[in-house]
Amino acid sequence: MRSPSRVPIPSDRALALLSHLLRGLKMIGRSVLLLLFAVTLTARSADWFPVQAVQDGVLTAYRSLPTASRQWRVCALLPNVSDKFWWGIAWGIDEEASRLGAVVGMYEAGNDADGGQQRRQFKECMQRHAQAIVLAAVDAQGLNDLVADAMRRGVVVVDLLNGRTRHDATAEIVSNTFGLGAAAGAYVRRRCRDVRLKVAWIPGPAGAVWTEQARAGLRQSLDKCPVAWREAPHAALDTSSQMLLVRSLLADDPPDFVVANAPAALAAARYVGQSKRPVEVISYYPNEMVLQALRAGEITAVISNAPVLHARIAFDVAIKALEGQRHPRVVRLPVEAVDRDSIGKFATGKVVAPPGFRVRLRPLDQQARAD
Repeated sequence: MRSPSRVPIPSDRALALLSHLLRGLKMIGRSVLLLLFAVTLTARSADWFPVQAVQDGVLTAYRSLPTASRQWRVCALLPNVSDKFWWGIAWGIDEEASRLGAVVGMYEAGNDADGGQQRRQFKECMQRHAQAIVLAAVDAQGLNDLVADAMRRGVVVVDLLNGRTRHDATAEIVSNTFGLGAAAGAYVRRRCRDVRLKVAWIPGPAGAVWTEQARAGLRQSLDKCPVAWREAPHAALDTSSQMLLVRSLLADDPPDFVVANAPAALAAARYVGQSKRPVEVISYYPNEMVLQALRAGEITAVISNAPVLHARIAFDVAIKALEGQRHPRVVRLPVEAVDRDSIGKFATGKVVAPPGFRVRLRPLDQQARAD
């Protein structure tokens, strides 16, 4: 009978060499993956256009400028960055500014209800000789006088996403928020039978055009559906404010559906997760967190308006106007409903910034001046 062959035991030195080799291979592999990610991200940033958009009432392909003739000075005024929806916006603006060689000042109002802060920032941009201002207004009419004055002085103003009560800006790259609400209503209508459905609506900040438009789209979409309607008051888009609304609205008698702004949708998903009664939660606009909740099965659907593409187009239109090139005055992107079945195929780069991105707020550099 043959004795079993002996397996040689490696020495401590051999084991150390092997461990060092494996660590080296792991580092090389990680570097290659990071390089591939960077190349992929660069390619995506460079080839985001053409994109289908409704331009001045006509659905056609939008094409960006390949380059700019000089280093233009642009301010971007955002409502806040506590909601990661605006991280994607900031990333889209930074990407276009880098591609077109522009100088950007990035500001946030800090709170959707703080119109005074955004007015001060608008005036600061004018004092810093901004040649264009990309404006996501926190108040539908609170900046109308400043926009009119800037336009008289030859400053390009592009309304981004939120919109205002006046339509006097150089261009409006605004969200079809009526369509967002209508698309959310389409999900509710799937269960619209003879039973009266309980629908809770949590809008968002007061004084914003987009919240009222989304509500109108939702109500019209449910016009022929028997619905018991509940509505929360307006509130700032921070988590604590929205959770308070969720608790007060859902505590005693949970509804069948919650249609809400993104922070409220997340709060509602956590809250109803503890309820024995199934409640379907729909976010009527996207951000990174609600997409994650959708993948986890905590949210029924997210309605997307491609905010990153809105930001890219808004910045590009501002540069086109400064260059004296032809550009559309009103641009809207098609609304897209994303659910648990379609999330795997959804291009998240239209909504969220890449991993590792952080919003860099900064004033417009007074040293960099265009020719």
